[in-house]
Amino acid sequence: MRPTAQQNRQHSEFEAFSLLLALCAPVRGLKLQPGSHPQPGSKLQTCRHQQPTSPLAARVDSFNSCVLRTLPDIIELARKHRVSGLLYTALAAIPEVTDACARTPAFRSLEKDRHAGLVFRNFIFSELARITTHLDARGISVLPVKGLSLSMQLYGNPITREFRDLDMLCRVDDLILLISPMEELGYVCVHFDKDQERKDPGMQLSIMHHLVMEHPVMKLSVELHKGLFKEGVDIRAPALPELFSRHCFLNWNGITWQTLDPADQAAYMLYHGAGHAWSLLHWLLDTAVLLSGNTPLDLVSVAGRIREYGLETTLAAALGICSRFFDFDIPSAFSQAATARSFRSIRPYRFVQRYLPAGTVPAGNFLYLCRLNFGFFPALDPNPHPVRSVLSRFLRHWRVQSRMANIPGPLFPFFVVFKIAGFFGKPLYRRIAAFRRSSRA
Repeated sequence: MRPTAQQNRQHSEFEAFSLLLALCAPVRGLKLQPGSHPQPGSKLQTCRHQQPTSPLAARVDSFNSCVLRTLPDIIELARKHRVSGLLYTALAAIPEVTDACARTPAFRSLEKDRHAGLVFRNFIFSELARITTHLDARGISVLPVKGLSLSMQLYGNPITREFRDLDMLCRVDDLILLISPMEELGYVCVHFDKDQERKDPGMQLSIMHHLVMEHPVMKLSVELHKGLFKEGVDIRAPALPELFSRHCFLNWNGITWQTLDPADQAAYMLYHGAGHAWSLLHWLLDTAVLLSGNTPLDLVSVAGRIREYGLETTLAAALGICSRFFDFDIPSAFSQAATARSFRSIRPYRFVQRYLPAGTVPAGNFLYLCRLNFGFFPALDPNPHPVRSVLSRFLRHWRVQSRMANIPGPLFPFFVVFKIAGFFGKPLYRRIAAFRRSSRA
């Protein structure tokens, strides 16, 4: 049976992601697992081209030919995974590829993306200095998290990692007080009703995790977080005064700013990457760099902070996933911290599936994990049944909801019956209520 258009698209996404991973991993100093991943300078089975006569040229040209053939797909996937700069650096290190694609529209767009990204990240860095200076004059202290601070602590350079906004940690009492100073700097408050806050103080603060300020001209979003971890998660979150007391100072190009302690930053990065199921390649690479120990961070302090926050299971899952992709010796500090649950017993496919959005099949690393674990694509059924596929999608969605609600497994059938009853009962109840209102009128 001939493959469908969806199957061809998913296979092309898988091939593009595998090549993107093979190109970006060496830039971060990571080595891929041998045998399961395409390696630069190796012969790939997915290549469809005439082999040269030289055996050595055949190994080199096979990988390069695959990159050249799928370069538009690789560049588009790099934009989604926020690794355009890493891809440009990787392609620049392969003269055969750059000479062949230097004049193509796809490679020129990649050059523009890299240049625009560097300009934007330098602008964010200068904007951070402007915001912190203005807030310090008001007596309000903030701690930048993720973004440039994470890049500085992890790689020693705040602009080598792609990020699109500026995240800051502030005290709960200062969250409302930050609106006026940020508006003086030209920012507009979004996703927040100040009038409602005046009517019911503390109402919105109790339900929201962060405040978003956006500059309408510069298109920069500043997220002001009132806590390091979201409420409702099973994590021993530290108090804000404790985080502010453990802050450190970073300096780059003569500009000094305070940020989270490196151990707190690393633990939060691990938690944040797991919350997104490592769906973006730049989060997966950051996690792998941290777990491999190839960073200036103190791994003993990071492991101690992971135990303090209760992130041992998350660490074990991260080790399980990264060990499928990358070949590195796990530091003893992390292996001892993950003894609560052996990372070898965790199936990355099941862990990622638990955090998937409802009804979506993400491209790239999820299909790649399925291929590594089972040798096939779970979404590539040659004879899909319409009713069965829709039912399985709803069941997967409800399974995620039940796990997020901490519903035990034996009670899942009752949960499904309740969801079905609510699905058919809500329209019926609305019709009855509308009929009653019309009869009263």
